[in-house]
Amino acid sequence: MAAFLYRRARVIGGALTWPATEFAAFLVATAVGVALVHAFVAGVSFQPFMQGASDFGPAWAAGMLALAVAAQLVQLRGAGGPPSRVVIAVIAGLATALVTAPLTAGLHGTDQPFNTIIGGDMQFRTEDVTRFASTWHLEDYTFKGLHAFYPPGWFWVAGRAAHFLALPEPWQIVKPFTIFTIGAALAVAYGLWRMVLTPAGALSAAIGSSIVLQSQVGPVQFATLAWYSPYSAFVAVTGAAWLAATLRAVRAPDRRGRLVLLGVIGVALALCYYLLFIILVVVLVVLAAATPTARGGALRRVAALCAAIGLLTAVFWVPLLGALVHGAASQGHFVRPDFLVVATGITGGPAALTVLSVIALGALALTYTWTGSQAVAGLIGGTILYQLISLATLIFAHTQLQPHRAVTMMWASFGAALPVALEGMRGGGALSRVCTLSELAAIGSESGSGVESGTDAYAGVDMFTTVIIGNSATRIINGKLVTARGYKIKL
Repeated sequence: MAAFLYRRARVIGGALTWPATEFAAFLVATAVGVALVHAFVAGVSFQPFMQGASDFGPAWAAGMLALAVAAQLVQLRGAGGPPSRVVIAVIAGLATALVTAPLTAGLHGTDQPFNTIIGGDMQFRTEDVTRFASTWHLEDYTFKGLHAFYPPGWFWVAGRAAHFLALPEPWQIVKPFTIFTIGAALAVAYGLWRMVLTPAGALSAAIGSSIVLQSQVGPVQFATLAWYSPYSAFVAVTGAAWLAATLRAVRAPDRRGRLVLLGVIGVALALCYYLLFIILVVVLVVLAAATPTARGGALRRVAALCAAIGLLTAVFWVPLLGALVHGAASQGHFVRPDFLVVATGITGGPAALTVLSVIALGALALTYTWTGSQAVAGLIGGTILYQLISLATLIFAHTQLQPHRAVTMMWASFGAALPVALEGMRGGGALSRVCTLSELAAIGSESGSGVESGTDAYAGVDMFTTVIIGNSATRIINGKLVTARGYKIKL
């Protein structure tokens, strides 16, 4: 099958530019994959409490890992060329569809989200979506005239979608939008990791982050955070990818266009769950300050990015901050036993995840000079520190900072750690850049004389860099230098 797709990719790719071909292949594969998932679930009449339902999770996880392995094999066979990237885009589309299978199966046969629309936290979530279906203003979900204090991004989009689709009951959008969100999380993470890793590495990292979401504490242990809080799960899955892509962009002076895109994504993450986004920003600032060369430029770009995101999200956080300063109540007085425990990934979890954590930390330590590894390791450390701060505020100020959400981001980062570290061991994805000799000299002067290529594969030139110099016959084809040998083909 992979060989067939590889041959077809060569034919299709000639008619379109490669990025457009990859995107089209991804969309088609996603649509086909979603149809297959729904057909399977409907065909077996899946119910979450039916006999054998517990076997669905391991089979699904094995399928996701198989797609990651298939992408690596395709990339290895195709030497990372354009045809192999199209095939990997197809695999990524299938993974985007397959990652929604647990939610699709678990919610099969009902028009309501899990735990109904009035059970537990689902009650206020249903109220929030219903509120935004009736107005586009950021109003509180219970009291009319008050400003929204809860992150409104996910609920606003869901509510406006319900209004646009003219659903008879706005809450009916919650189920399909929940399923869509976890698929979108993998797709966005894949796109962000593509800015840092090879295509196969990007897909492997996105899959890793998506399949390790921990179970929600409660009566139903198999329900992960994607069920109960899809908006925070979205930020958790995409967080490490956004951090790595942004760190790389701020360390490179020629990535202004990419920073604009990352700023827009940052706005979405901040409005979906601002507590997790604050962790991302703090880690970004620390890592930018630790940049071995051109530190000032990196920090200035971080400041400009954060200022832009703050300005675009001010419609939410300025009234919120004002209300808190004047004594408005927060949600920090809700307490659970696990809020008194700091999760590190080493102890207290399933044995398989403990092994993953130990191996991941070792791999990150071996590749600590590379941007991707720095971002993942920094985020893991940031989530643990956040739990410690929450524990301190709980003990001394009798309020907590939702530390269980940080635990979710920690596990998502551990899930991406191995693919990221492996790419670092292979030279950071073996990325290349076409430039003039004068540009090469400028890059070399910026990078310094130390062995620091791990800070950015584009910004560093050192003893591990291979420089290919063309001649008058050299042409640039698909971003690569191609020099013809000069042989004439006789027909």
